[in-house]
Amino acid sequence: MSNTSKPMTFEELRAALRQVGEERYHHKHPFHLLMHEGKLNRGQLQAWALNRYYYQSIIPIKDSIILSRATDPAFRRVWRKRIVDHDGQDGDDQRDGGILRWIKLAEATGLDRERVTRANEVLPATRFIGNEYLNLVRTRPFLECVASSLTELFSRDLIALRMEKLPRPDRAAHGKVASALSLACFRARLL
Repeated sequence: MSNTSKPMTFEELRAALRQVGEERYHHKHPFHLLMHEGKLNRGQLQAWALNRYYYQSIIPIKDSIILSRATDPAFRRVWRKRIVDHDGQDGDDQRDGGILRWIKLAEATGLDRERVTRANEVLPATRFIGNEYLNLVRTRPFLECVASSLTELFSRDLIALRMEKLPRPDRAAHGKVASALSLACFRARLL
């Protein structure tokens, strides 16, 4: 946008961001297309779940760093909900955090909880991405850090797609995993 252009309206900005998400979000990656078509074997699903858990475990740390940098109390009150959404809340059995749901998903693929949470088998690229995400929110301007969480705009559609595509009887390779994907992990994110 040039200096002579008028600012976008809220709806124009939302539409522009959604267009970027439609073009660039990871739902179009060949691996995800195979997963959504039920063409991955158990080992591939386990590798995905293990690496995805690691990445998801970074998110509340990222959000905590952003929270620690915020100077506006109103922003902090709103932002801390993101941490509770991932980590859960003590004394609230009805509200498992997203991290626990990802562990349950990994267990549904046949992985042991300790193996998942140890993260010894996480791919180097996944570890690098997680670490760089934390570096970004430590070092970049605050607005850029908050904007890095805009992928939330696109994740809801991807979760709905996974729920629609995975739990089908003709996808026997997914078996128990498909149910875990839709029930333990994703359904709560849509509520």
